Amino acid sequence: MALSIYASNRLEQLVDAFAVVAQQPLSSPLVPEQIVVQSRGMQRWLSMALARKFGVWANCEYPFPNAAIQSLFSAVLPDSSVSSRMSKQTLTWRILHTLPALLAEPEFAPLRGYLQDEIDSLKAYQLAGKIADSFDQYSLFRDDMLESWEQGHGEGWQPILWRALIADTEGYHRGQLSRMFLKKLSEETPLDTELPERLSLFGISYLPERHLHHLTAIAQWTDIHMFLLSPTREYWADIRARREQIKLSPQHRELRIEGNPLLASLGRLGREFSDMIIDASEQAHIDQDIYLDCGEDTLLQALQSDILNLRSAKPGEIKRPLVRNDLSVMLQSCHSPMREVEVLHDQLLFLFEQHTDLTPADVLVMTSDIENYAPYISAVFGAERCAEKRFPFAIADRSLADSGEISALLQKLLLLPTARLTLVELLDFIESAPICERFDIAPDEIEQMRRWLDDVRVRWGADAEDRARLDLPSYAQNSLQAGLDRLLLGFAMATDGSRMFNDQLPCDGAEGSSAITLGKLCQLVQLIIEARERLALPQTLSDWGSELKTLLATFVCENDINQRELDQIGGLATELITLQNNADYLRPISAEIFRSWISSQLENSEQSYGFMTGGVTFCAMLPMRSIPFRVIALLGMNDDAFPRQGRAPGFDLIAQQPRRGDRSLREEDRYLFLEAILSARDVLYISYVGQSPRDNGEIPPSVLVSEFLDCIDQNFTIDGKPASAHLLTKHRLQAFSPIYFSGQSTLFSYSSANCAQRPASNSSPPFGLLLTSPLPEPDSSLKQIDLDRLLRFYDNPARFFLAQRLQLTITALDEPLEEKEPFMLGHLDAYLLKDDLIEAALRGDDPRDSFTAIRARGVLPPGEPGTVAFEELLEQVTQFTDKLTNLCNGHSRRDDLEFDLRVGEFSLGGRLSSLWNHAQIRYRCSSFKAKDLMRLWIRHLVLNLLAQSDPDLPDQSFLLMRDKSVHLSAITDPRVALQQVLDLYWEGLCRPLPYAAETTLAFSHKLSWNEDKARKVWFGSDFKAGEIKDTYLKRCFGENALVGSEFDRVARLLMTPLLSHLGG
Repeated sequence: MALSIYASNRLEQLVDAFAVVAQQPLSSPLVPEQIVVQSRGMQRWLSMALARKFGVWANCEYPFPNAAIQSLFSAVLPDSSVSSRMSKQTLTWRILHTLPALLAEPEFAPLRGYLQDEIDSLKAYQLAGKIADSFDQYSLFRDDMLESWEQGHGEGWQPILWRALIADTEGYHRGQLSRMFLKKLSEETPLDTELPERLSLFGISYLPERHLHHLTAIAQWTDIHMFLLSPTREYWADIRARREQIKLSPQHRELRIEGNPLLASLGRLGREFSDMIIDASEQAHIDQDIYLDCGEDTLLQALQSDILNLRSAKPGEIKRPLVRNDLSVMLQSCHSPMREVEVLHDQLLFLFEQHTDLTPADVLVMTSDIENYAPYISAVFGAERCAEKRFPFAIADRSLADSGEISALLQKLLLLPTARLTLVELLDFIESAPICERFDIAPDEIEQMRRWLDDVRVRWGADAEDRARLDLPSYAQNSLQAGLDRLLLGFAMATDGSRMFNDQLPCDGAEGSSAITLGKLCQLVQLIIEARERLALPQTLSDWGSELKTLLATFVCENDINQRELDQIGGLATELITLQNNADYLRPISAEIFRSWISSQLENSEQSYGFMTGGVTFCAMLPMRSIPFRVIALLGMNDDAFPRQGRAPGFDLIAQQPRRGDRSLREEDRYLFLEAILSARDVLYISYVGQSPRDNGEIPPSVLVSEFLDCIDQNFTIDGKPASAHLLTKHRLQAFSPIYFSGQSTLFSYSSANCAQRPASNSSPPFGLLLTSPLPEPDSSLKQIDLDRLLRFYDNPARFFLAQRLQLTITALDEPLEEKEPFMLGHLDAYLLKDDLIEAALRGDDPRDSFTAIRARGVLPPGEPGTVAFEELLEQVTQFTDKLTNLCNGHSRRDDLEFDLRVGEFSLGGRLSSLWNHAQIRYRCSSFKAKDLMRLWIRHLVLNLLAQSDPDLPDQSFLLMRDKSVHLSAITDPRVALQQVLDLYWEGLCRPLPYAAETTLAFSHKLSWNEDKARKVWFGSDFKAGEIKDTYLKRCFGENALVGSEFDRVARLLMTPLLSHLGG
């Protein structure tokens, strides 16, 4: 029985050494090999490497260090075990339970001042968690201090709290077991227990010093083989970086060397571990160095060789030259994480071209924040459609909180007690994948629900009582319940838009099969409201566990895809019951604390897949992940992101009095960067956000990258210049920048989509004339025209042309859903309401009678402001209807007139409305627009043409607007003018007609044909937008003025006869 230590700078060498050990058979083929690793990634890599070496590899267990030590404790001390009441999770609740009784003591004044009697608050729970974490670290790194506390020593509140916890504990904590373990092994009596026949530790680069004591002590009873990863073969425990040497006295400075700047700066964690290994190696039976120098053929290999041999160029020494085409180290500076991933995709394609034997499985990409980069990775690597540019990839290390669909839904549900239940929040629930599957909601049903809820003006809140609980007026308007009541009434009874039932206005929408969709919506809303009420109540831990199961059963449908995630979350419900039993914590806790506990559990629960699955592996930058890959890429190496800053609580005694071997998040990240340099075999790729997307200003990279570049410049040169300048590539803000496709730059891209989007280097402004020549005439069937179609054409001929001839519709983005009840009447709502009220007045109804129905629609502000808004609206309507009544002059209104006219080659049909015995009167209680005049003119031409064959028809037309009225007199020959209107319509089907209503009206004002006025209207001003802002006009005519010879011709043909018959 002995301790054997094998050290190497390469895992491949360690695998060969382990293979020699593994060839020595254990007592039985059924006895499993025990290999301690520090990550699941290392386990997978090692098992695959051994399978390649032996042909098959099985019957092996891979415990983590803590689990391995715990199993040794159990074997040596079978009657002693770690108390479940001393686990970190349980300690949190025990501390929360114990603290209130101790806060009155003088030593606890700092905690008493911090909590301020908020014993059951989230603040208290978070404090308990911090204390529990510190105590857990003490049991691993400061068990001597805990032993002193247990003997009654120590100052401050921590020893008192610790003793209170120990006094209420059966069993032992980790520190006590450690002492008992070492004491038992120091006795000369033989161990009457069954230990592992052989215990190997593989790829270990760091262990707590206490664990090393345990392993060296047990080595006299079983074989311990430690396969350690060490960056250098030289003794390096006393090297110091130059900046550290400055702090030393001259006498001590003479005794220190830098050796290699990277090793001196980044390797503190490894140095301390190396020092501890040297102490342990005094008891080693085998202490074997199996280092391998990879040579200096490339920059990367030269850096690794320098680290191995602890060398570096001194000031004044000649630097080693590098070839210009050395691509073993690549640095990319980008403007955003998205651009980092896009550039990485192109660079990997380039590497696959350069190294034909390189496969996606040979590439590892580590990011400083995997959750931040995961969406960009999926968007770039998952969206590639070209098979030649697409390669497999997997994303590892994602937490359930950020990647699980059920987890995301659960977190939304737990926020219900504090949610306002807005329309957006409700639709977010409805669109959730688990909800859609559980309630069988199809995508078109989601859109239907969205339209319904928007139509009935749902804004926020469950009902009137819900708002009252928030100390707000208890009105039901714009609530979920009011909206659903309107939808259900609309399904149950016919509605004309104004008839009320039980103070509710039915909303037409759900009929036939859509009633099933309405039923799903009502059921889901009811379940959400019920869950919200339950989650608002404090409950015990076990009751919260039951509630968690209820939520999953209510809102999630179990299937093969989500089974793993559902089991993980369901396990949390069982854990809550266990926690309550172990901690004896019976007090109810708030939803806020429960939500915090669930969130922390989900964030710490990783999806156990994605690492080394045969494609490019994307993962987080985690310590102890020194697995060799041919290409290792580091993304997000930003100054503010890496290395991470570990902030210990102010009461953490480890941070106050550090010792050799203590954990430090910052030092772990620094050593991780060093391991990444050593683990890359062919290419080390580093990327960071180094340019501001706002002003292109330079942003410094992580200090580790800066130190890395300084080391390169200290030792290497390219063409007599610092090597780092050749290694760094600065990229453009946009992936479709022309320079990537010019072939005249070191920048390049494989994206055909971005190539197609690039602007030409000598391009004109983004928008120019759409067509240089007319399209062929359309089918003659389009000469059969409906009046409404002709009117739509003249509203915007450019839009009509794009839609009819090019099938191009420029769809505007949907307006964001409103989450607040109306505090004022919107412009569109006001216009539609005024239109309804005017029609009611013309029918002889009292517009005031519409108030209740209008309020029930949810368009008016609630309460008294809604009444005031309606009165203001009614005043405008009254004034307008008085003008309209005067214009009608007591004449009767005629029925709508259907017509079918033949005008040259055209057939024009449709219906004329708003006819009185004496005139055609069009009206809108709104501001005058030029298109209103053109619409009136076309209708006027039709009316006058019909009047020639029917003398009873009027030949006058009026347009009444809120700010203007227009009169068109009778036309002697309307057929000629109408023929011209139709000819221009046909011309506008072959090319965009140079006509814009407002610009044309300004140009032709009083037949002045003033181009300056036209340009002012076209381009607009600071106070009023010009017609150039119209997307369709801009697309067809560009950014220049519409005014020109063709514009002049069209304007004169249309406006000359119109203005000749125009009166005020």
